[in-house]
Amino acid sequence: MPKTIMIPKAAVDETIAMFGELPAKQPSDYPLKEAIERILPAINGLVKKGYNLDEICTLLAQKEIIVTSSRLKQYLRDFNKSHPKQSRKPRLPVVTTVPALSPANNENESQPEATVKPQATPKPEVTKPATNPDKPYKSPPKPGAEQFK
Repeated sequence: MPKTIMIPKAAVDETIAMFGELPAKQPSDYPLKEAIERILPAINGLVKKGYNLDEICTLLAQKEIIVTSSRLKQYLRDFNKSHPKQSRKPRLPVVTTVPALSPANNENESQPEATVKPQATPKPEVTKPATNPDKPYKSPPKPGAEQFK
């Protein structure tokens, strides 16, 4: 049976402290997708200035970042989906008035309280087949289900 190697507690504690003080290691190279993601704000700035994707690819190639315009377009679409823009029109709350609960206890009976409710988005209505209380709805059998009966 092999002998267990014992490490002094002080050595373990010093190693943990030393590892905690080390700075984060910076990569020397990036994968293409990560490089484009890091450059994304600058690329979006060039698009806003009127540069097209072919011109941006030419500029990137000058810095040894070789990417096709179709691949760049795909990366931009993917990155911009994962970081959506905020809507231009903020939703405004709707102010409604609610009368006081007990006018006998309220000295100002004529002044209703104001409450703020956020606007609710309309939900699509789900239509269900007409139901008969005597006969519950039964869905039609699926094709090929007869063989399993």
